[in-house]
Amino acid sequence: MDRAWMLFTSVDGTNLSDASLQGAYLRKIDLRTALLKAEQLLKSEIFGITNLPSEIEGDPRIQARIDRCEAALAARNGLIRPVT
Repeated sequence: MDRAWMLFTSVDGTNLSDASLQGAYLRKIDLRTALLKAEQLLKSEIFGITNLPSEIEGDPRIQARIDRCEAALAARNGLIRPVT
């Protein structure tokens, strides 16, 4: 659940603060798509789905973000994991 929440609050590098939302709009990032991906990841974590939705599974940015979040959670929980 922690992993999903971290992903929800920062997908594709888009922080969900007011300033970042405005910046994302100005950079013409498709925020709707980013939020949809975050919502799907959150649902997959809540309901224990092990496979990511197909539109997320192949996205290297999403996988890189998942890896960074998992490494941060592991470090926070005292588990050291190398980040590749």
